[in-house]
Amino acid sequence: MQVHKGFVAQVADVVQGREVPLNSEQLKEGEKTIVGEFSEVKHVRGILSMGRFSDPDSAGSSFSILLGDAPHLDGQV
Repeated sequence: MQVHKGFVAQVADVVQGREVPLNSEQLKEGEKTIVGEFSEVKHVRGILSMGRFSDPDSAGSSFSILLGDAPHLDGQV
């Protein structure tokens, strides 16, 4: 978990940065991604937000809780 004061508390996905080895089943599950779902909800303090790469369908198990408003994240697809 990483905390960026005034911005986010962020939890990395299961596969990236993990110190304990994964068995084959855990690795298979950890590599699955979620199809992008987007809304008009604004990224304001207290919002839980799914993390992803630039591909809209690349979300896994990474998420963040916003510790402050982040309008630069609004409307991203």
